[in-house]
Amino acid sequence: SSGLYSTYAVIAHQLNVPYDQPLNIYGCTFVNNRSVNGQSVLGGVRATSINNSIFWNNGTNQPINTTGSSYPIIRNCNIQGGGYTGTNVYDVNPQFEDAAGGNYRLSCQSTLINKGNNTYASGFDLDGKARIYADTVDLGAYEKQIDPSIINAAITPLFTIPVTVCKDEVATIINNTANPA
Repeated sequence: SSGLYSTYAVIAHQLNVPYDQPLNIYGCTFVNNRSVNGQSVLGGVRATSINNSIFWNNGTNQPINTTGSSYPIIRNCNIQGGGYTGTNVYDVNPQFEDAAGGNYRLSCQSTLINKGNNTYASGFDLDGKARIYADTVDLGAYEKQIDPSIINAAITPLFTIPVTVCKDEVATIINNTANPA
């Protein structure tokens, strides 16, 4: 079909696509968008399909226009607030690396790593890294380049301090207890 086909990835603040043009969304992150007219993030847009994408912290309005006959096909997406039908539609905190600082890459603790569908993945993410890493594409605009066998690997020293880190991350443990002399 004609229209916009995102083979890359988009972190959108505003999307202007004529309503009569279909829009297929692949591997995108829509975050911190607000509507002044009470519309959805994709208000006024006829989204045909939404795949491997994240909609998070976009205000109180529904992020996806579901009125009329233009309900999109939703596959492997994380949509805050839930209430959408589709295949593998999640409503969980994406656990971005630093959302407050504008870093919307998934942290290694994110449950959205390897939750996408490879059929709807492009070759590279927004950073130019391989879009499919460790056999399955991640949701959102960025691919976490980490071996899933070590995701959430717990470090257990001789004494118990529960901590979770990923490869190449550093855990800092501070002992605030008084040591006997």
